Amino acid sequence: MGDSGGWSEQGDELPYDQVLAGRAKELNSFATFKVKIDILPEDVPAHAKVIPARFLYRIKGSGVKARIVVQQVRRSAKMTWLEVFAASPTTTANRVLLWHAMRKGWRVAQGNVSAAFLHTPLPPDMCIVIIPPEEVFVGYYWLLLKAVYGLRKAPQLFQEWFVAQLGTLQMERGLADPQLLYRALDEAMLTIHADDVWLTADDDSL
Repeated sequence: MGDSGGWSEQGDELPYDQVLAGRAKELNSFATFKVKIDILPEDVPAHAKVIPARFLYRIKGSGVKARIVVQQVRRSAKMTWLEVFAASPTTTANRVLLWHAMRKGWRVAQGNVSAAFLHTPLPPDMCIVIIPPEEVFVGYYWLLLKAVYGLRKAPQLFQEWFVAQLGTLQMERGLADPQLLYRALDEAMLTIHADDVWLTADDDSL
């Protein structure tokens, strides 16, 4: 796991045992979701984008959250914000959801999708190889199979994947606002922005 410590974005050194636990949890998530394949540097495909990665640490609850972040989201003349844009529901869509909940006498549940981007398969034409953080680098690069935080297209890819999953539950996108979804069967309604969700439905559905 490496013997270097971890620091917050403000430069504060974090408890080493909690840093190690956070790294282990993140690597376990990568294994659980089958995020990557280990390859030798000399086996990197010629057409692949090779991007470094690092750990991003923050205090969460009583421990340290360690997230592996690909260092691709950088403002430059070659990048527009359309590349990293994730659609958000309009204020009207959220107001419609709240009005619908009030009319029905339903609760509104708020939440987010855990390890959201790691659920999301990369398109076949996207070949991304990352150089692992130095704390866990053991000579192998990682060929990505799933989206990772910091990847430019990750928010868009996750949104499209998540909407497809909701489609299997008969949730349909609105025509005026595609981030507002509705299920005719029980009149459940949902808005989504990246991995943040508002949902209203009857108590049995919630």
